[in-house]
Amino acid sequence: MSDIVTTGEPHPSVQMPAHQSDFTVPTAPAAAPPRISSAVSVAVVEFEVATRERIISLLGDGVTPFNTLEELTSRLTGAMPVVAVLGPSCTGPDTLPMIERVNQQYPYMASVMVVSELSTSLLQQALRAGVRDVLALGGEAGALAHAVQRVAISLEVAPVAIPTSPPQGAAGDDSGEINGKVYSVFSTKGGSGKSVLATSLAV
Repeated sequence: MSDIVTTGEPHPSVQMPAHQSDFTVPTAPAAAPPRISSAVSVAVVEFEVATRERIISLLGDGVTPFNTLEELTSRLTGAMPVVAVLGPSCTGPDTLPMIERVNQQYPYMASVMVVSELSTSLLQQALRAGVRDVLALGGEAGALAHAVQRVAISLEVAPVAIPTSPPQGAAGDDSGEINGKVYSVFSTKGGSGKSVLATSLAV
């Protein structure tokens, strides 16, 4: 079908109502949160009830609430991958080291953090603790649900990372182990040289 180009003026054969207010402009319905696979469980960890309910409302049905990270870990069995959405109460200096330990101890769990106000310092600490994504609670509509969906897909595809062995006779490696490092280059400001720095580190 070819595109129709209009000048905005009605055709002479079209009868227009006397008042513009007679028009009813349809509004698009609010987009529902993306559907998360039933093979992955979603948990929301937040001590403050009102904030926890707000986060749950952004994710839709099928979310399990927890007051603390300790309460969540006491329920982890490993039977199903878990995406843990950590609320603002989990951003304290005592909780972040615990998040790092939990992420290391439970490879079938991944975390997304929701903060009241996003800062470079908090983003850095969260990434160091193994958090997959950090978002502001008052950010773009649907951003949290999409972030949880991305993490859920990664867990569903590969719940546990299993290191592979190099080919037999690989030069310079007698132990059969793969050693490597992953560097993250980030900045909250565009045009700061992230791509140049990342390229320099890669080569």
